[in-house]
Amino acid sequence: MHYFDPVHGHIPLENYEWELFKTKEMQRLHYIKQLGFMQMSKRFPTAVHTRFSHTLGVLSLAKRICKKLDLPLKTTRIIEISSILHDIGHGPFSHFSEKVVRSLGCNVRHENESKRIVENNDNIERILKKIDGIDKRDISRTIDCGKDNNISIQHEIICGGMDIDRMDYLLRESYYLGLALPKSLDRLISNLQRIEMQYGSQKIETLALHMDSASDANILLLSRIGLRPTLYLEKEHRIFEKLVRETLVKHAEEADANDMISRKNIKKTLFGKDDKPGIMDGELTMILRNLCQDFSNSIIDVPLWSDFNPIVLHWDEISPLLQNDLLELDNLRGGKKYSSLHKLENKFSRELAEAFSEYFTKDEIYVDLPPLGKLDEAHMKIIRDSGSIQRLCDYSRVTQTLERSFQETWSMIVFIRRKDRTKEIPNAKEKEIRSFLGGSQS
Repeated sequence: MHYFDPVHGHIPLENYEWELFKTKEMQRLHYIKQLGFMQMSKRFPTAVHTRFSHTLGVLSLAKRICKKLDLPLKTTRIIEISSILHDIGHGPFSHFSEKVVRSLGCNVRHENESKRIVENNDNIERILKKIDGIDKRDISRTIDCGKDNNISIQHEIICGGMDIDRMDYLLRESYYLGLALPKSLDRLISNLQRIEMQYGSQKIETLALHMDSASDANILLLSRIGLRPTLYLEKEHRIFEKLVRETLVKHAEEADANDMISRKNIKKTLFGKDDKPGIMDGELTMILRNLCQDFSNSIIDVPLWSDFNPIVLHWDEISPLLQNDLLELDNLRGGKKYSSLHKLENKFSRELAEAFSEYFTKDEIYVDLPPLGKLDEAHMKIIRDSGSIQRLCDYSRVTQTLERSFQETWSMIVFIRRKDRTKEIPNAKEKEIRSFLGGSQS
């Protein structure tokens, strides 16, 4: 059996791989969009590829890298099966669901949800039992990409520095959005090496890139940096996503405990429980239609961005005090980070509404503060001709510059959804809002 993928071409499948793809848990990924609400942007209406197609691409890269490294059969099977199952725990609209649940202060990681399903699902266990030498715990450990586990060669390939997950989404998102495809991937894969490193009292087999391909790694880093402001932090889809997120968070905070979108139940609804995954994109869309008829009408009938007057502020335009707050919050993890960001967003919404009450109310102004994020790929290992091993960011000054540039691509947005559309905000007031957030001297 095989699949055909427009990014990677023909992808041959082993019988057990085909059986895994046929399970209802994997077929569900056909109905989970990779980029959430990105297609709502006027710039990227074709951004509708799915977690299923991404999974195919990750499997294709897993096969290529395992063959290049000549890995043992058991290790190869663990990596290939993990590449198929690594995203099975995603909620509707992918990372959007994590943002919603984390804004409510709950910890959730799709990797943990994937691990839960692999460990508890009978359909998956039945297939894995047919494969010699493979235990479901081997797979769940590999797809659990927590920092404490990220040292073995399986982890490096699935979720390490320049892992196959990142490789595929850089290629796939560039392809589906009509952007230039990174050209250095083949050279990078050809220069990957298996190495053995001392890690405390253990010797760990892991993955490194030969120094000759450091420039290829930097080209891929540059591609990711370019996608951040162009795609991931693009303002129109962020406006849309922010409104949907606020709708769900507000309902969860106010709903009866038995409501499927209440604070008590929302995680189970979006991500599932025990051996079951969560709902799909279409089901969440129907929930949103029922929650807010006015909002669903604006999705279907009116270009959403026509309601807003967005203001974008980049890293060097915001107050140093806000910069410090964001740097501190970036050290938090999971739900605590996102709930703290949500509180900070609400704080600025209130303060802006008070300062400019003649132009808008608290219910009309929205602030979106994404996490700063880090360029984790910069920490991949480089092996020199001498045999010494360094992180890419320590080896290459270009990488150090790219790390600084990554932070500079961050932006916050302030947008106003006016109830009285005849009341425009003068340019002078926009300048005052920028000054308010930029920390001008009082």
